[in-house]
Amino acid sequence: RLAVSTSQRLRNFSLPHTPGNSSQALFMFQGDQFKPLDVYQYSQKQRDHAQSHLAILSGLYGIIRPFDLMQPYRLEMTTKLAVGENKNLYEFWGERVTKRVNRQLDNDPYPLLVNLASAEYFKVIRKKMLKAPVLTLSFKQNKGGQLKTFAVYAKRARGAMLNFIISNKITDPAELRNFTADGYSFAQDLSRDNEWVFVCTLT
Repeated sequence: RLAVSTSQRLRNFSLPHTPGNSSQALFMFQGDQFKPLDVYQYSQKQRDHAQSHLAILSGLYGIIRPFDLMQPYRLEMTTKLAVGENKNLYEFWGERVTKRVNRQLDNDPYPLLVNLASAEYFKVIRKKMLKAPVLTLSFKQNKGGQLKTFAVYAKRARGAMLNFIISNKITDPAELRNFTADGYSFAQDLSRDNEWVFVCTLT
């Protein structure tokens, strides 16, 4: 069934993308990290803020803004796929994606890259090329007195944080510490300058 669906999508894929054959990115992604987004509730100002300040890493598009047009696809960044002389998608997209991020950071007087991507996707960024420091937001769960990172909860938390950023049009990193969705709170004692940790308790 998956193979049939993927094959159908490839046959239907067409350029250029238009409103007739494509949809805006945030309406297309269906993963756990995107489910917390109130996409249909965002005001035009919130959408404009997201379009200017956020970007999504993609195996097919490399990097795409939240309300750019895209078509359905299934291609993970980790897919073992050679592209031309590049042995995999990391090699193919790495420099291209990092340059695109730098161009977006050029518009910010105090550039900072806030990382909400999974480790597998963020590997595509070439950190030595970046023109700004990176702040990674991590989410841990307290279960039975032990702190762990459960993948499904971490994905949902990243989405909830993204929703928090879009809804409040956040530009000051300090405001991220006010995130409290799903019972999370900022854990100062677990955090470092380049990684802020948020913790919730699972019952």
